[in-house]
Amino acid sequence: NDAIDDEVTQAYPFRRMKIRPVPTIKRSLSVEQLRQLFSYQVEPNVVKYVDVFKLIFCLIGINVVDLCNLR
Repeated sequence: NDAIDDEVTQAYPFRRMKIRPVPTIKRSLSVEQLRQLFSYQVEPNVVKYVDVFKLIFCLIGINVVDLCNLR
């Protein structure tokens, strides 16, 4: 598009292509499902992993690398 705007080229092979939107399916959890998820009891050896999952969930899916680099 920039090349056409800058008049570098006039060819645009995708001119007739149309992208149709795909309807999204609701994937959110209910309040009750969230309560069950956060109150679920796990084995003592996996508590820290579940806590990391809960933190990532509460931080809206923060990347693990970004989470580890927080100071």
